Amino acid sequence: MTNDTVEDVDHIMTPDPLTLNPDESVADALKKMYHAHVRSLPVVDAEGSFIGLFSICRLIEVLLPEAAMAGEGSLMDLSFVHPTMAEIMENLERLGPMPVSEILEKKKRLTICEPTTSVMEMMLLLHEIHTSLPVVVVKGKTKRLVGIVSYWDVLSKMATRLFPDEIEGTPGKELAPESDRNP
Repeated sequence: MTNDTVEDVDHIMTPDPLTLNPDESVADALKKMYHAHVRSLPVVDAEGSFIGLFSICRLIEVLLPEAAMAGEGSLMDLSFVHPTMAEIMENLERLGPMPVSEILEKKKRLTICEPTTSVMEMMLLLHEIHTSLPVVVVKGKTKRLVGIVSYWDVLSKMATRLFPDEIEGTPGKELAPESDRNP
């Protein structure tokens, strides 16, 4: 394989992404996400084992009325519900001290990939799940987080291929501001 051949996720992912530990509060997680300009962060235990993904989408899901998330037969029209921004913020403040482990997307409900996952399979997974993909190395029952692949990672790699004369530095990273290199 030559240097400019990208065959698997290992060549596209952001290695060693910013993470959360399961005991970090929702408030602290939101602060990290805000400062890093990311929509989600992987949650890992002290050994680096992947536990789940804390995302703004999951937080919004928790803030929505239960009837909106009940699955089939759920309310699709919530126009009659009129919480004020203050009420939404009160709900968010109640969640603030809660550990992220209580509301994260657990690994059994998440789609993940491995560093050796093909680029085509990774692109299909991104298309299907509409969020970043945790990249893990699976050994038995342990899933060690080694990276994350986001839409931005894919775009960066494509742009460096399409416009090589306009881009200096490390392929795939220079187009992304430091804060956008993660989901």
